[in-house]
Amino acid sequence: HTLRREAVTDPLTQAGNRSALRQRLDGVTGNVTVALVDLDDFKPVNDTYGHDTGDAVLQVVAERLMGTVREDDLVARFGGDEFPVVFADGTTLEGAAPSIDRIVAAIEEPVVVDRGTVVVSASVGLATGPASEVVQRADAALYEVKRAKRLPSTRRGAAAR
Repeated sequence: HTLRREAVTDPLTQAGNRSALRQRLDGVTGNVTVALVDLDDFKPVNDTYGHDTGDAVLQVVAERLMGTVREDDLVARFGGDEFPVVFADGTTLEGAAPSIDRIVAAIEEPVVVDRGTVVVSASVGLATGPASEVVQRADAALYEVKRAKRLPSTRRGAAAR
């Protein structure tokens, strides 16, 4: 059991890894809802505090993520600071929305580390679709969210030229 668990667990965060994500998606029939959670501007955390602190922040973020979602939801780590969340079968976009609010709020709580307090924020791309496409759809949604955050507030929502 230990080896099997290690094969699907990210060693740093104890979240699922890519294999766990693939297994979960391979088991889906019909549509599935996935959130792609990406920490905003995480690189400065590593640059300012060092990678040990960055790793500690990632561990706390993963713990908060896993503590925020339901038991049947899967939290994984893509590596870096990106965490896909596969919602339980039958979860709609509307059904996942309250979880997204809780996830973002939990991540944005300050993280106390050896060298002070670190505050990170997250962007989330949410999509529903067939298992073969849903991660790419969530990634596209995440890209749009990040792009909107980079626009000056007066331009948000403006049509692309």
